[in-house]
Amino acid sequence: MLSPWLSRVIGVPGIFALTGVLVLMAMWVMYAVVPDVPDRPRREGGSGVALMAVVRDIRLTHLYYGVFALHAVLMALFIAVPLNLRAAGLPMDQHWQVYLPVMAASFVLMLPAVLGPVDARRTQAVLVGSIVVLLLDQLAMPWLSGGMGSMLALLVVYFTPFNVLEAILPAQVSRLAAGESRGMAIGVFATLQFFGAFCGAVAGGYLYERWATPGVVIFNAILLVIWLMLALGTRARNGGQERV
Repeated sequence: MLSPWLSRVIGVPGIFALTGVLVLMAMWVMYAVVPDVPDRPRREGGSGVALMAVVRDIRLTHLYYGVFALHAVLMALFIAVPLNLRAAGLPMDQHWQVYLPVMAASFVLMLPAVLGPVDARRTQAVLVGSIVVLLLDQLAMPWLSGGMGSMLALLVVYFTPFNVLEAILPAQVSRLAAGESRGMAIGVFATLQFFGAFCGAVAGGYLYERWATPGVVIFNAILLVIWLMLALGTRARNGGQERV
Protein backbone atom coordinates (compact mmCIF):
# COMPACT_ATOMS: atom_id res chain seq x y z
CA MET A 1 0.00 0.00 0.00
CA LEU A 2 2.86 2.39 0.76
CA SER A 3 5.00 1.66 -2.29
CA PRO A 4 3.10 3.90 -4.78
CA TRP A 5 3.42 6.87 -2.40
CA LEU A 6 7.04 6.02 -1.57
CA SER A 7 7.85 5.82 -5.28
CA ARG A 8 6.75 9.44 -5.69
CA VAL A 9 8.58 10.63 -2.56
CA ILE A 10 11.90 8.76 -2.68
CA GLY A 11 11.77 6.97 -6.05
CA VAL A 12 12.52 3.35 -6.83
CA PRO A 13 16.20 3.66 -5.74
CA GLY A 14 14.94 4.98 -2.42
CA ILE A 15 12.63 1.99 -2.03
CA PHE A 16 15.55 -0.37 -2.57
CA ALA A 17 17.63 1.58 -0.02
CA LEU A 18 14.75 1.42 2.46
CA THR A 19 14.54 -2.33 1.90
CA GLY A 20 18.24 -2.59 2.73
CA VAL A 21 17.74 -0.64 5.97
CA LEU A 22 14.85 -2.93 6.96
CA VAL A 23 17.01 -5.98 6.27
CA LEU A 24 19.77 -4.61 8.52
CA MET A 25 17.17 -3.98 11.23
CA ALA A 26 15.91 -7.56 10.86
CA MET A 27 19.48 -8.87 11.18
CA TRP A 28 19.89 -6.91 14.41
CA VAL A 29 16.63 -8.30 15.78
CA MET A 30 17.71 -11.86 14.94
CA TYR A 31 21.08 -11.31 16.63
CA ALA A 32 20.07 -9.31 19.69
CA VAL A 33 16.42 -10.11 20.42
CA VAL A 34 15.59 -13.66 19.25
CA PRO A 35 16.80 -16.11 21.94
CA ASP A 36 19.22 -18.90 21.13
CA VAL A 37 17.78 -22.38 20.71
CA PRO A 38 19.58 -25.17 22.61
CA ASP A 39 21.39 -27.63 20.38
CA ARG A 40 19.62 -30.94 19.79
CA PRO A 41 21.17 -34.25 18.81
CA ARG A 42 21.26 -34.71 15.04
CA ARG A 43 19.27 -37.54 13.54
CA GLU A 44 21.27 -40.45 12.22
CA GLY A 45 21.94 -40.00 8.50
CA GLY A 46 22.49 -36.25 8.64
CA SER A 47 20.52 -33.26 7.47
CA GLY A 48 20.49 -34.37 3.82
CA VAL A 49 18.51 -37.50 4.64
CA ALA A 50 16.14 -35.49 6.83
CA LEU A 51 15.64 -32.95 4.05
CA MET A 52 14.74 -35.61 1.49
CA ALA A 53 12.30 -37.17 3.93
CA VAL A 54 10.58 -33.82 4.40
CA VAL A 55 10.48 -33.08 0.67
CA ARG A 56 8.99 -36.50 -0.12
CA ASP A 57 6.35 -36.42 2.62
CA ILE A 58 3.11 -36.91 0.67
CA ARG A 59 1.13 -35.03 3.31
CA LEU A 60 3.20 -31.90 2.68
CA THR A 61 3.88 -31.88 -1.08
CA HIS A 62 0.59 -30.27 -2.05
CA LEU A 63 1.19 -27.57 0.59
CA TYR A 64 4.66 -26.89 -0.83
CA TYR A 65 3.24 -26.55 -4.32
CA GLY A 66 0.35 -24.51 -2.95
CA VAL A 67 2.51 -21.79 -1.45
CA PHE A 68 4.65 -21.72 -4.60
CA ALA A 69 1.56 -21.26 -6.79
CA LEU A 70 -0.08 -18.77 -4.43
CA HIS A 71 2.85 -16.38 -4.55
CA ALA A 72 3.63 -16.94 -8.22
CA VAL A 73 0.03 -15.96 -9.01
CA LEU A 74 0.27 -12.92 -6.72
CA MET A 75 3.43 -11.57 -8.32
CA ALA A 76 2.30 -12.28 -11.88
CA LEU A 77 -1.02 -10.59 -11.18
CA PHE A 78 0.65 -7.50 -9.77
CA ILE A 79 2.63 -7.03 -12.92
CA ALA A 80 -0.73 -6.44 -14.62
CA VAL A 81 -2.82 -4.74 -11.91
CA PRO A 82 -0.84 -1.49 -11.52
CA LEU A 83 -0.69 -1.03 -15.28
CA ASN A 84 -4.42 -1.70 -15.61
CA LEU A 85 -5.18 0.81 -12.84
CA ARG A 86 -3.04 3.40 -14.59
CA ALA A 87 -4.82 2.68 -17.87
CA ALA A 88 -8.14 3.19 -16.08
CA GLY A 89 -7.05 6.73 -15.17
CA LEU A 90 -5.59 6.35 -11.67
CA PRO A 91 -2.07 7.84 -11.31
CA MET A 92 0.53 5.48 -9.91
CA ASP A 93 1.07 7.41 -6.67
CA GLN A 94 -2.66 7.13 -5.89
CA HIS A 95 -2.93 3.36 -6.19
CA TRP A 96 -2.98 3.11 -2.41
CA GLN A 97 -6.56 4.42 -2.62
CA VAL A 98 -7.45 1.05 -4.19
CA TYR A 99 -5.11 -1.18 -2.20
CA LEU A 100 -6.11 0.14 1.24
CA PRO A 101 -9.87 -0.54 0.98
CA VAL A 102 -9.19 -3.84 -0.81
CA MET A 103 -6.96 -5.10 1.99
CA ALA A 104 -9.31 -3.84 4.70
CA ALA A 105 -12.37 -5.45 3.11
CA SER A 106 -10.62 -8.75 2.37
CA PHE A 107 -9.29 -8.94 5.93
CA VAL A 108 -12.81 -8.61 7.35
CA LEU A 109 -14.25 -11.11 4.86
CA MET A 110 -11.57 -13.71 5.63
CA LEU A 111 -12.29 -13.83 9.36
CA PRO A 112 -15.20 -16.33 9.31
CA ALA A 113 -13.03 -18.84 7.44
CA VAL A 114 -9.99 -18.65 9.73
CA LEU A 115 -11.69 -18.13 13.11
CA GLY A 116 -13.96 -21.17 12.93
CA PRO A 117 -13.31 -24.47 14.71
CA VAL A 118 -10.15 -26.36 13.74
CA ASP A 119 -11.54 -29.45 12.03
CA ALA A 120 -9.88 -31.52 9.32
CA ARG A 121 -12.86 -31.67 6.98
CA ARG A 122 -13.75 -28.02 7.45
CA THR A 123 -10.16 -26.92 6.84
CA GLN A 124 -9.96 -29.05 3.70
CA ALA A 125 -13.21 -27.55 2.43
CA VAL A 126 -11.96 -24.02 3.12
CA LEU A 127 -8.67 -24.74 1.36
CA VAL A 128 -10.31 -26.21 -1.75
CA GLY A 129 -12.99 -23.53 -1.80
CA SER A 130 -10.39 -20.78 -1.59
CA ILE A 131 -8.48 -22.22 -4.56
CA VAL A 132 -11.71 -22.39 -6.57
CA VAL A 133 -12.54 -18.74 -5.79
CA LEU A 134 -9.03 -17.67 -6.81
CA LEU A 135 -9.36 -19.59 -10.07
CA LEU A 136 -12.78 -18.13 -10.90
CA ASP A 137 -11.55 -14.62 -10.08
CA GLN A 138 -8.60 -15.03 -12.44
CA LEU A 139 -10.80 -16.32 -15.25
CA ALA A 140 -13.19 -13.38 -14.82
CA MET A 141 -10.51 -10.71 -14.76
CA PRO A 142 -9.92 -10.20 -18.51
CA TRP A 143 -13.65 -9.70 -19.06
CA LEU A 144 -14.63 -7.66 -16.00
CA SER A 145 -11.60 -5.48 -15.25
CA GLY A 146 -12.41 -2.60 -17.57
CA GLY A 147 -13.34 0.02 -14.94
CA MET A 148 -12.12 1.10 -11.52
CA GLY A 149 -15.11 -0.31 -9.65
CA SER A 150 -14.87 -3.72 -11.28
CA MET A 151 -11.12 -3.86 -10.62
CA LEU A 152 -11.68 -3.05 -6.97
CA ALA A 153 -14.34 -5.77 -6.66
CA LEU A 154 -12.16 -8.36 -8.37
CA LEU A 155 -9.23 -7.53 -6.10
CA VAL A 156 -11.42 -7.93 -3.00
CA VAL A 157 -12.56 -11.31 -4.30
CA TYR A 158 -8.93 -12.22 -4.96
CA PHE A 159 -7.42 -11.14 -1.65
CA THR A 160 -10.10 -12.70 0.56
CA PRO A 161 -9.17 -16.33 -0.30
CA PHE A 162 -5.51 -15.29 -0.65
CA ASN A 163 -5.47 -14.13 2.97
CA VAL A 164 -7.28 -17.27 4.07
CA LEU A 165 -4.68 -19.46 2.38
CA GLU A 166 -1.83 -17.36 3.81
CA ALA A 167 -3.16 -18.27 7.26
CA ILE A 168 -4.01 -21.92 6.59
CA LEU A 169 -0.97 -23.16 4.66
CA PRO A 170 1.85 -22.52 7.18
CA ALA A 171 -0.34 -23.73 10.03
CA GLN A 172 -0.96 -26.97 8.17
CA VAL A 173 2.74 -27.51 7.46
CA SER A 174 3.49 -27.05 11.14
CA ARG A 175 0.67 -29.38 12.13
CA LEU A 176 1.44 -32.18 9.67
CA ALA A 177 5.23 -32.23 9.82
CA ALA A 178 6.83 -34.68 12.24
CA GLY A 179 8.04 -32.98 15.41
CA GLU A 180 11.76 -33.39 14.77
CA SER A 181 11.34 -32.31 11.12
CA ARG A 182 9.01 -29.37 11.63
CA GLY A 183 11.68 -26.69 11.32
CA MET A 184 13.06 -28.19 8.13
CA ALA A 185 9.58 -28.54 6.63
CA ILE A 186 8.84 -24.89 7.38
CA GLY A 187 12.17 -23.97 5.79
CA VAL A 188 11.29 -25.84 2.59
CA PHE A 189 7.86 -24.19 2.63
CA ALA A 190 9.32 -20.69 3.00
CA THR A 191 11.91 -21.31 0.29
CA LEU A 192 9.24 -22.35 -2.19
CA GLN A 193 7.11 -19.38 -1.19
CA PHE A 194 9.79 -16.91 -2.26
CA PHE A 195 10.82 -18.98 -5.26
CA GLY A 196 7.20 -18.77 -6.36
CA ALA A 197 7.30 -14.98 -6.00
CA PHE A 198 10.43 -14.86 -8.17
CA CYS A 199 8.99 -17.15 -10.86
CA GLY A 200 5.68 -15.31 -10.89
CA ALA A 201 7.34 -11.93 -11.36
CA VAL A 202 9.55 -13.18 -14.19
CA ALA A 203 6.71 -15.02 -15.95
CA GLY A 204 4.25 -12.18 -15.39
CA GLY A 205 6.56 -9.58 -16.93
CA TYR A 206 7.29 -11.78 -19.94
CA LEU A 207 3.63 -12.70 -20.52
CA TYR A 208 2.26 -9.19 -20.00
CA GLU A 209 4.72 -7.76 -22.51
CA ARG A 210 3.44 -10.15 -25.19
CA TRP A 211 -0.21 -10.88 -24.37
CA ALA A 212 -1.17 -8.31 -21.71
CA THR A 213 -3.57 -9.31 -18.94
CA PRO A 214 -5.02 -12.42 -20.71
CA GLY A 215 -1.54 -13.97 -20.91
CA VAL A 216 -0.95 -13.43 -17.20
CA VAL A 217 -4.39 -14.78 -16.32
CA ILE A 218 -3.92 -17.96 -18.38
CA PHE A 219 -0.59 -18.60 -16.63
CA ASN A 220 -2.21 -18.06 -13.22
CA ALA A 221 -5.19 -20.25 -14.08
CA ILE A 222 -2.91 -23.14 -15.08
CA LEU A 223 -1.05 -22.94 -11.76
CA LEU A 224 -4.33 -22.86 -9.84
CA VAL A 225 -5.87 -25.78 -11.75
CA ILE A 226 -2.81 -27.91 -10.96
CA TRP A 227 -3.08 -26.91 -7.30
CA LEU A 228 -6.78 -27.72 -7.21
CA MET A 229 -6.12 -31.18 -8.69
CA LEU A 230 -3.39 -31.84 -6.11
CA ALA A 231 -5.60 -30.73 -3.23
CA LEU A 232 -8.51 -32.88 -4.41
CA GLY A 233 -6.16 -35.81 -5.09
CA THR A 234 -4.75 -35.60 -1.58
CA ARG A 235 -8.25 -35.71 -0.17
CA ALA A 236 -9.18 -38.70 -2.33
CA ARG A 237 -6.07 -40.67 -1.31
CA ASN A 238 -6.90 -40.14 2.33
CA GLY A 239 -10.64 -40.66 2.09
CA GLY A 240 -11.26 -37.08 3.04
CA GLN A 241 -9.74 -37.73 6.47
CA GLU A 242 -6.37 -36.05 6.09
CA ARG A 243 -5.54 -33.64 8.88
CA VAL A 244 -5.25 -30.57 6.69
